[in-house]
Amino acid sequence: MQTSAFFFTELDESLRPKGSRDPIGLEPVWSQVGRRLVGNLTTVTRSLDNFIVTLVGFAIAAQGGSSKDETEPGSSEFYLRFERFEQLAAWGRFAHGRPDVVGTRIIASRDQDRKDGKVAIGAGTAAKILGDQRRSGLWGLYSTALMATGLVDAKRRLKVEGYRIVKPFLYYYYASPAMKTLRMHMDDPARTIHVNPLELDIGPLLESPGRDALAVRLLREGEGPMQKAIYDRMRSPDFGCFDKISTLFTALASDSSANAKLSSYAQNVILLERTLVVVAAAFDFLLGPQSRPLADVMQTFVNSGWDDFSLWNSLTPPEDTFRRLFTGVWQRRVERLYEIVGHLCAGQLAEFIHALLAFHADIMRERGGPAWVQIDSTGAMRGIMGEQRALPQSKTVLASWNNDYFIGAFIALMRNTPAYNDGADRGLAA
Repeated sequence: MQTSAFFFTELDESLRPKGSRDPIGLEPVWSQVGRRLVGNLTTVTRSLDNFIVTLVGFAIAAQGGSSKDETEPGSSEFYLRFERFEQLAAWGRFAHGRPDVVGTRIIASRDQDRKDGKVAIGAGTAAKILGDQRRSGLWGLYSTALMATGLVDAKRRLKVEGYRIVKPFLYYYYASPAMKTLRMHMDDPARTIHVNPLELDIGPLLESPGRDALAVRLLREGEGPMQKAIYDRMRSPDFGCFDKISTLFTALASDSSANAKLSSYAQNVILLERTLVVVAAAFDFLLGPQSRPLADVMQTFVNSGWDDFSLWNSLTPPEDTFRRLFTGVWQRRVERLYEIVGHLCAGQLAEFIHALLAFHADIMRERGGPAWVQIDSTGAMRGIMGEQRALPQSKTVLASWNNDYFIGAFIALMRNTPAYNDGADRGLAA
């Protein structure tokens, strides 16, 4: 199976439930753009510790218990062993104050009710750390990124490079005396066991020198055509200045001498992002269950400076060469978005609102659901879903940045490598 099949697809609105987020279909637009930058990470795969637990967990699951030499990847027993390791690691990390544990909410709740200092671990309901651990835990969230990095296959079986990277974790740390209690719990044949989380300190495993090799592999080998170039750019001394996604794109766009292709791509992303931000801000204001006359809605746009069409001159489309990189469905959707904001550029507020709502209605129709908001026969705007947000000033919108392009996860992982020497935890703002 080609790992790219996990990411590079047409925009398929049927994959989203009727009540899903993203009611104007912008996520498939920016995500296709982001996939050419970062080919393996997602918006949620930001924790190197979680990658370590996932990759080591697949290796340990395949080893089998004390009574069996190995477990076949893809089998139910393989998953159950991984599930147990994930729970043990999660409880150990939680008990020793390590961040980024998937399942913290349920773990914290169960931690209040510990009996004799122990908690249930295993396949039963009492042991769960997530409502659906298989889909919402590390198996579902982090394994796809490992596949796209060439470390595991679709059955979560480690590939050659996966074995090379996981070896230091397994043979020098998991096999050490410090991990004896955890290994004993992994080999316990009982379906549900009870353990003391304080005995599960996996800090030495997570701090193995192998973490640097895994981080570099994740950052450089993600199949994004420009991913290696971004990694090299991130290793520069000014990396610590990139505390916002917009700041990074500005830096990439202005640095044509280092990589002209990446610079041009970043410039086009900035152009696209301006339009996505404007459209999203307007639609968020149009949402809401209350009935509002269109004239009142338009007056709010005027009061917020949206009638000054000279401000929208920056809403220019990306270059043709950039747009041709993507699918026909992507190109048609983006073309329509620029038709919508074209009404703003012409000072046609009413036409802008009507065009935006028609676009939303078409998106929802493709998904098989009703429009969340529309203008009725009396000229009143009525919504059935969503919460209205305040309409920002036009100048504020143009200075905003909404979308991740998978760069957020890239920067978060980069902060876990020696290349990030600042030491300050700025957080990543958009």
